[in-house]
Amino acid sequence: MKQDLEYYYQSIFDEAERYSRLRVCFLFGILFLISLSVYAGERYLYFLALGIFVIQFSLWGLAQKITALYNLGNSFQKQLMLSDLSVKTMDVAMIENQKQKTSNYVRRKVEGKKEKHSRNAEIPKNKTVLHAAKLRRLIHENAYFNYHLFDKSYRRNLAILGACSAFILISILLFIPYVKVNSDLLPIRLVYSLLSLGLLYEFLTSTLRYRATTEDMKNIDSYLSQAPAAKESVLLEAFTRYSEAKALTPNIPNGVWEKNKDYLKEGWRSKQIQIISELCDKLYDVDEPWAITGGANHYIRGIVAELNDVDIITTERGGELISELLKECTAREYSFSECGTIKSYFCVLDYRSIQIEIMADPVNLIKGCWEDNNEWKCEIEDFFVNGHTLPLTTLEYEISIYRKLGNSERLKKLTAFKETKE
Repeated sequence: MKQDLEYYYQSIFDEAERYSRLRVCFLFGILFLISLSVYAGERYLYFLALGIFVIQFSLWGLAQKITALYNLGNSFQKQLMLSDLSVKTMDVAMIENQKQKTSNYVRRKVEGKKEKHSRNAEIPKNKTVLHAAKLRRLIHENAYFNYHLFDKSYRRNLAILGACSAFILISILLFIPYVKVNSDLLPIRLVYSLLSLGLLYEFLTSTLRYRATTEDMKNIDSYLSQAPAAKESVLLEAFTRYSEAKALTPNIPNGVWEKNKDYLKEGWRSKQIQIISELCDKLYDVDEPWAITGGANHYIRGIVAELNDVDIITTERGGELISELLKECTAREYSFSECGTIKSYFCVLDYRSIQIEIMADPVNLIKGCWEDNNEWKCEIEDFFVNGHTLPLTTLEYEISIYRKLGNSERLKKLTAFKETKE
């Protein structure tokens, strides 16, 4: 259900973008006809009037369609974000009803995404999930991306507005001698002028909305960067501000996203690594061996693009020291635990919205037998990334343990990455 929500809101936004591009073409068309009307005589003026009003009504219809799609997509996205706080918040009946409102285009896109995901899906891990921390991280990540993307959209609109103004000014200066002067046609020319001002006002309004939402998203990003652990009051405040800002603002054009996505993803990755580095600094005085392993290890190395949590492997005594050092972040007390193919001394921390899992003296279930895992103690390296030095288990160790645990999909990525480095 949760994966479906992501597919639906992405596909709905794609459909809204298609209509937005069509609407831009209509806008240029109506501006072109209005420009022609300045120089047209009586006979052609009325033909132009008919064309302008047909396009104008089409623009209104498209605007309503885009707004409806954007509201529907935002609704799916909000349900997805809230589902990370608690599955009970999902209104299944409402979601199914909303799915029925989507077009065949959206349904085809969703089916395509499902098929692609089923081919590339990894074997799921048994993980403890801090839903509040995950929701906070999701809001924070979206606010960070939207802050930059809305700012880029604002600047793009300003550039378009400047170019159009310059074009109109030059056109007036160059072609004003050819204007058909007829006082009887003055009323209809005034109507065209008002239409031009209406289109200009609409474009300027959306541009200013981008600017206002840029500030909103910047404030949410700053607020979540400074706020304590993911308390209910923090989540409610951030989620409300985020949802209200998104609901009032036009969608981000796909062109803006495609142009800036790699740069922004790297920026977000730098922020995450900065937080991990701060965590490691806090653990500097722990006099027991410890290192970052699992998915966070691969994320830091650049093998995978998403950080879900940070797994730290250590000794039983190391686990006690770390859990005591970060006790104000404790979400699950330090104790012996068994989960799936791993049993160890274990605790879960919520550190600045990143879930930290401490695994101490782990024992792995390999081919039906429990085996002590002590290899990691001799497989720790200092890994330098983005100006930070972080203790990671070596790539060779990661390949070895994933091979033993039978995670073939991740093993392929690790071995492929190792081959590119050799």
